[in-house]
Amino acid sequence: MFDVHGWDGTSERLHEHQAKGDFAAMAETFTDEMLDVFTLTASWDGLADAIVERYTGIADRVICYFAATAWRDDPATKERWAAVAAEVAARA
Repeated sequence: MFDVHGWDGTSERLHEHQAKGDFAAMAETFTDEMLDVFTLTASWDGLADAIVERYTGIADRVICYFAATAWRDDPATKERWAAVAAEVAARA
């Protein structure tokens, strides 16, 4: 998966670090550029725009896999996600 994006050898390096239990080195292997390819990074104010920009025509729904944890740790997060969802839905 990494080689497709031009990051040759990344999978092998990650595997080596994992085999040694060196999770800090695994984290250091990832660059911000890599994270932006595999994740959506945005401020709360820019999140709806980022979702619409990235996924229009590709996905008919998106999921925050860790929403329940976030809501438990910070109940205000639920309201933020609701606002983002409403803004995205309004553009559909």
